[in-house]
Amino acid sequence: MSSDAIQVLKEEIWRRAREKAENIMREAEEKAMKIIEAAEMRVREEVRSKVESEKLALKRRTLGKALMDGRREVISAKNEVLEKVFERAVERINTLRDSDLYRGFLVNSLKRAIKKFSDMNVEELAIYVNEKDLEFLQSRVRELNPPVKLKFRKGDFIGGMIVTDPEEKMIFYDTIEGRFESLKPILREKIASILFRRVE
Repeated sequence: MSSDAIQVLKEEIWRRAREKAENIMREAEEKAMKIIEAAEMRVREEVRSKVESEKLALKRRTLGKALMDGRREVISAKNEVLEKVFERAVERINTLRDSDLYRGFLVNSLKRAIKKFSDMNVEELAIYVNEKDLEFLQSRVRELNPPVKLKFRKGDFIGGMIVTDPEEKMIFYDTIEGRFESLKPILREKIASILFRRVE
């Protein structure tokens, strides 16, 4: 896929995500307004029978709760949008499985794992990889000429690998999910600033 096509795809994903964010925000704001209106109606009914000071205190408490409920709805909607963006990003990563970039990542990850264990007098390593990556990595073992025996096993994750010694006392963890989770806090902040800057 060309960089222009990737850029167009990225822009389309961002456009759709922004539209979804705006729709969710609009719905959340409508819910918040309904909560506030309902609260104001309750306040009007209750304050008729109360003394003036009680009316004011009750109104403040009720409106404060309604505002907090509305804010919670907006925060919940934003989090929902962000999770959908992350889901789409993982889906997109999954489509790149056959790319040279991803395969290069796999080979480099395996080299790093072998290097990490090379000074530990380990004779054998268990390499857990996604079923789709298994055949590719097995075909590259001769080129790597590892100083240890490699046993490939099927792992239940999107991509990358987990490498262990036979006793599983030492673990090299380099999965796509792991990398993605470690970046999530940074990405969450950046994506939120892009998606919600006009929605706020």
